[in-house]
Amino acid sequence: TELVEQKAVLPTKVYGAGRISTKKFKTKMGEFDSADVMRAFDVNNVYINLIANYKKYANNLQTIVFCQNVEHSIKTRDCFRENGYNAEHIDADTNDLDRDRIIKEYREGKVQILCNYGILAEGFDVPSTMCVIINCATTSRIKWIQGCGRAQRLFKDKEFGIIIDMADNWARFGSPESDIEVELNPDLKKKKEAGVTPISLCDQCSFIFAANLNQCPECGWKKPIKTPKQIQEEMFVELTKKEQAQIKRQDKDVIDKANIELNKESWARYTKDDWPKLAPELISAYAKFKNYSYGWVYNQRKERRLI
Repeated sequence: TELVEQKAVLPTKVYGAGRISTKKFKTKMGEFDSADVMRAFDVNNVYINLIANYKKYANNLQTIVFCQNVEHSIKTRDCFRENGYNAEHIDADTNDLDRDRIIKEYREGKVQILCNYGILAEGFDVPSTMCVIINCATTSRIKWIQGCGRAQRLFKDKEFGIIIDMADNWARFGSPESDIEVELNPDLKKKKEAGVTPISLCDQCSFIFAANLNQCPECGWKKPIKTPKQIQEEMFVELTKKEQAQIKRQDKDVIDKANIELNKESWARYTKDDWPKLAPELISAYAKFKNYSYGWVYNQRKERRLI
């Protein structure tokens, strides 16, 4: 953030476009298992989505693509070529003559897209690089920042770098120039830290932005207003029944408190005649608000044949 404020590097626009979840990936030596990642990325629909996202967010702009391994990088290059783009691939084993030629042509703008594995994250500085595609998944914030940094170099008339994330790296690390974390989500939940701003993903354009904003600053999409019940249902959508039951026990008080905050003004005017209007999921919260006993909750549920 300081480097951006000092205008030493450019800010970024990050698009969480790939939507590949890393939830089920195993880890080895602190990094995602390469075979798991490759199985997720080396799929025809993912390559199609990659091209579609490039066309949508950075069409014809000079772009560096970070891939999972050498095979993946070569396949990615071939995919771009098949779609009419001048793309090349390099890795640590590329011979010096070919590597020098490819990099020279990329610097000159003759090569639009430069795919690579394990070689361009550090010490590679081509300020005309407008976009970086993170076409892999990592547990390393350093790798994320270094990769994204290739698009943050100052260049004439360049206002920002474009980052297209094909996985959910953005959710672990946020934008490369910010210390931010993701909102509570079953796939991506993290321990919250004081002073850290959560982020949201736009459902319409995939732009990531501060969670305290109700509207995407990129396309104008507005967040739907969610009830505590909807939030709870979303949290549980991909959990096992055992996990759901455990979290429900832990979070019941939190949900009740949220319901009380949302409804306390209207509940203050409630009378006995209004009790039947209570939604079933609000009975327990209303009882806490009114300091009613569990017996009242039981009778209300019994009268509605909920038990």
